[in-house]
Amino acid sequence: MIVEVALALLWARLLCLLPMRTWVRLAGLRIAAAAPPIDAADAELGALVRCLRGVARRAPWRANCLPQAIAAMQLLRRRGYRPVMYLGARRLQPGNSATMLAHAWVMCAGRMVCGGGAEKHYHSVAALCGADDA
Repeated sequence: MIVEVALALLWARLLCLLPMRTWVRLAGLRIAAAAPPIDAADAELGALVRCLRGVARRAPWRANCLPQAIAAMQLLRRRGYRPVMYLGARRLQPGNSATMLAHAWVMCAGRMVCGGGAEKHYHSVAALCGADDA
């Protein structure tokens, strides 16, 4: 599982170099009209979350929130889950619209997969799900 997660993170990091429209399509995602139904949590999901966090911390490349979120979407969808990736933004300084920060996080089966903790400070601007999710 560690090698699979590392390869997914590397692939996601490379996708982050592309414009959003391109990486969304290449990752097999689409803008979600509404959040898809939540799946039941299980031990495999917990193991995958722990592995993703561990590999991201040790990766020799920059594995910040966006590559982690893209990799999580790929890994979870491959296992039959229906995760949702959220993209959010916030102003760094109130009143200064020129300085914005962005963040990505993934929810699956009612739990935070990656990007947790900081999401409460961001306004969600897009929700992405699998292109084949209803």
